[in-house]
Amino acid sequence: MRMALFMGLHQDVAGDDMDVEENRQRRKVWWSLYSLDRILSIKSGNLITIRDEDITTPFPKVDPQNPNVPWYELVMLQYTELSRILGKIGQELYRQRPKSTATLLASVQDIMNSLSSWARSVPERLRIDPNSTGGDFDGAAVSVYLLFYSCVAMNTRPILLYLVQQRIDVSTSSVSCGDWREGLSETIVGVVEYAIETALQVITIMEKARKLNLIATYGYLDGEYAFSATLLLIMANTYLPNSLSTDLSVNQGLGILASMAERGNSNVAARR
Repeated sequence: MRMALFMGLHQDVAGDDMDVEENRQRRKVWWSLYSLDRILSIKSGNLITIRDEDITTPFPKVDPQNPNVPWYELVMLQYTELSRILGKIGQELYRQRPKSTATLLASVQDIMNSLSSWARSVPERLRIDPNSTGGDFDGAAVSVYLLFYSCVAMNTRPILLYLVQQRIDVSTSSVSCGDWREGLSETIVGVVEYAIETALQVITIMEKARKLNLIATYGYLDGEYAFSATLLLIMANTYLPNSLSTDLSVNQGLGILASMAERGNSNVAARR
């Protein structure tokens, strides 16, 4: 990434004495590196290499609804859009100083709106139905959706952890634990339930992908997706009573992790 910055790939060179095709390739290389940097930086807890406001290279101009757009360009566009949202999650929710509950909720809701907008605009040929019983999944489409679900999980995690901590505090006192939704706004309830629902979909997709041999056994990200979704469901199952049924998905998630660990994924094995 630093070499790309040194080469100036993050800066627009439109109008310079450069071949049109070469300029197009520069932009594709830049946004591919951008996506990789955002995903790995946020997932590993490191700082992103460059801020969005310092980038002048135009965003890819691709009509996602055009059936003639090459498959790889369509996938790259979705990755790039989600990577931009992921970078925003990292900066606003995990890198800035602690926020008030109201400010935090406003940031979470704003990012959730961006994610919902992305989900609504996904081209039909890239869509995945997690509950479909027929047909095969495309590996690239699976990766895109897992990244989307990961964004949802990271966006809602601060609120979910806050609620879980409250439930733990209540459970250690003499006060009885009721329905976790009591006393919460519809917005917070909706955000948490959506996070649980997406975690269920992650496990459903990964279980089917595993049977189709589409899971990267030694892949860092696939292991992270499975671990994060399973952990979220365990927390919901333990501390958020009367939420969506998660028992089966928890067992499936643990099975996916066990399979990856047994085949030699040391990162997953260390977390078991």
